[in-house]
Amino acid sequence: MAYQAETYLQDGEPEAAAVTALRSLKLASRINAPRCVTMVRDLEPKLSRYAHTAGVDELLEQLRAVS
Repeated sequence: MAYQAETYLQDGEPEAAAVTALRSLKLASRINAPRCVTMVRDLEPKLSRYAHTAGVDELLEQLRAVS
């Protein structure tokens, strides 16, 4: 899912990227998959420019909580 989120972001679809990344982050956290959490975290700089886009703000908040 993290790869899919990155693809959405590259395609200029930040809302879809955020929704998919958030699902990935929640699953990775639940199953204790730190590499996947890191992959989602690596999307943060690119997603930050869309902070006011639906879903992105929630993802950024969740990333801060996982830190």
